[in-house]
Amino acid sequence: MTNPRSDYVHLAALRLDWVSAGIDRLEELVDSFLATKPCEVVTGMKREGKYARFSYVVRIHQQPPPAIRFAIGDVVHNLRATLDNLVWGIGQVFKADNNLGLEFHDSESSFRDCYLPKISKLPDPIRDWITSIQPYQTGHYIVLFHRLHNLWNRDKHRTPTVIGTAGETSTLGYSGDTTPLKEMTFYRVSGQKDQQQLASAIVPWERRSEFKPEFTLLVAFDPAGPVGLDLLRRPQCVVDYLRHVQKYILTNVIPKFEPYA
Repeated sequence: MTNPRSDYVHLAALRLDWVSAGIDRLEELVDSFLATKPCEVVTGMKREGKYARFSYVVRIHQQPPPAIRFAIGDVVHNLRATLDNLVWGIGQVFKADNNLGLEFHDSESSFRDCYLPKISKLPDPIRDWITSIQPYQTGHYIVLFHRLHNLWNRDKHRTPTVIGTAGETSTLGYSGDTTPLKEMTFYRVSGQKDQQQLASAIVPWERRSEFKPEFTLLVAFDPAGPVGLDLLRRPQCVVDYLRHVQKYILTNVIPKFEPYA
């Protein structure tokens, strides 16, 4: 029988394969839900002197079903468990406490007094990595895993908060050689409220018919939740975000533990 103490990295990699399959299943659920056109962007326009002001409002007809929330929860659990598996496994190799797992501490004193003694037997590179992902760190640090941890805690108590929303595409959908756009503003769509303003645009009145931006539907995490917004200040697509976390653990975390397996 395989000894999990020496095979923990392989088992963690297998769990990530299971995560990948779970994300694929989640993507199928999301695609099926979006195919029902659960929300739409309604365009309004009014004249302001020489310009036309467009407003784009999200109308929600149907919320994401519980099956999507449960599928997200499965993936989140296995991603978070993978991190615990790795820390527990290396702890077994180096004779640490049998209950060792990955913890997060909001203050340096709490980390130093409560958690650092637990990981004192781990190799320096692993201990340094665990220290680097603590939320008390200032400046640039990897927030990915603390956000995952908070999402996991929320799922245990409430299920993940997701929204059916809309995001801008890479094209603004105008005709002609030059854009008629004078100004365009995007607004945060939070919660699951109907008739939230997604964007506004100002274009010259005589060119108003040329400007037809396209929006794409997506299922995203609530921007007010643990995951927040992406680098472009947009709600995080659930499928893209979870796939990013899975790949990051596979390519950036697993290799840190492989030398000690």
